[in-house]
Amino acid sequence: MHNQRTKTIFKFSRWEWSRIQEDGANLVNAYGPGMTGLINIGSSCYMNSVIQGLLLVPDFCERFGGARALETLHSLPPNDVFKDFNAQLARLVSSMMSGDYALPDGPHNGIKPTQFKRVAGANHPEFQTAKQQDAEEYVRYIIEKISSNTPAGTPDPTLAVKFNKEERLQDVNTGSVRYTNQEETILSLPVPKLAMHPLPDQENRFTAEFGSCLASVFEPETLGERYQKTMRFKTFPDFLLVQLQRFTIDETNFQQKKLDVDIQVPEQLDLAAFRGHGLQDGEVAMPENEEVVAVAPQPAVDENAVAQLEAMGFSRNASMKAVIETKNNGAEAAAEWLMSRLDDPTINDPPAAQVAGSGAGTSAHIDNESVATLEGFGFTRHEARYGLQKFNFDANRAAEWLFEHRDEVPQAAGEPAEAAPAAVAPRAVEMRDGNSAYQLVGFISHMGSSPHSGHYVAHLLRGDQWVLFNDEKVAYSQQPPKQLAYLYIYKRV
Repeated sequence: MHNQRTKTIFKFSRWEWSRIQEDGANLVNAYGPGMTGLINIGSSCYMNSVIQGLLLVPDFCERFGGARALETLHSLPPNDVFKDFNAQLARLVSSMMSGDYALPDGPHNGIKPTQFKRVAGANHPEFQTAKQQDAEEYVRYIIEKISSNTPAGTPDPTLAVKFNKEERLQDVNTGSVRYTNQEETILSLPVPKLAMHPLPDQENRFTAEFGSCLASVFEPETLGERYQKTMRFKTFPDFLLVQLQRFTIDETNFQQKKLDVDIQVPEQLDLAAFRGHGLQDGEVAMPENEEVVAVAPQPAVDENAVAQLEAMGFSRNASMKAVIETKNNGAEAAAEWLMSRLDDPTINDPPAAQVAGSGAGTSAHIDNESVATLEGFGFTRHEARYGLQKFNFDANRAAEWLFEHRDEVPQAAGEPAEAAPAAVAPRAVEMRDGNSAYQLVGFISHMGSSPHSGHYVAHLLRGDQWVLFNDEKVAYSQQPPKQLAYLYIYKRV
């Protein structure tokens, strides 16, 4: 059984690599402006693919290419250019757009983004290393990096891809509702098991409709026994970035695995049905000062797994927490979860109850341990809660953002306002908005069993032709494998 499964995985992996890279096809090399490849400098394909994808967005090209690039480079002393993020991104983008490194028979085709990678990933525990990384995580990171390094008074190019999502929380007992908006960069879609159907004549491979994955995100979610939450788009961005959650936990061995599924992705997409409209006639708003607490039912705990972990030397609190977090998938999965978090100072704290919302008018699962961890870094409770809500309760991302953007946290209700330093200009936060119709213009594909290993490539639409960007190799695509991609880029039409 195990050997058969191993053979199946190997067969799929080999087929996946061949299909995504279009092996065997007589691809014609592409040259000229915008066709510049990026040389792999050691597991940097995730970064190369993301940067290529961002150049589909005119805002990034205008901000870091052409005359603006020269302006950025000339505004700094020569010694500062080497370590300045904006300068290094301007050098990279302007060189890619020039076409000087994408010439037929050119002696120096392709660019080594060594210094950009060094500067962009400086001080980040993962992106400063030479390890393979998750392209989705890098998109979020680099978008925030660009935004935070945009000078006051300069248009922020990241607003072309950011959007506000609207969350509607309803008290099912009283019918009252609360609407909140949250900034987002990527629309992340699960692949529901019920949406997956076997592919004929292909062992252990499935197919699913993109629409089914999309609809699952907008279905009402039950919070405890009293509340129901629904998500909608408050604004539609110029370019919509979509992630397909292709990675899950294998129930047979509790290891991360990649779903062997073809997603039937539409080239044209209309999201009008998923636009939010705020408080409607006839709806009653919850009082702003009402504390919304939806205590989730405490999950049943596999006491046998807890006992096995305690026998290994873990505390009962840590063991229970691990079993709960791995959804009772056994002692092995829980032990792996614990081993990856041995440096977590809160690992032996009691498992936290999940709550939703706060008196400030938000709704979500708040982990009190995460709040305490951020408070331990010197942030106030209000700042910690704000950071967690902003980043969907990911404590690591919240901490990174708070260290660089603490001054952007709005004051808590009832606190006296402090005068902002004269040198700091307020940053515009109003999101762009427009119609809901989109066209597929790019996608990033992953080959391998984990997002932190394997290989990434990008397929981008240039004019009416698809182009494959495989590190330094750039060629016109013959059969773009849209159904196998990990990240998709849609442009408003």
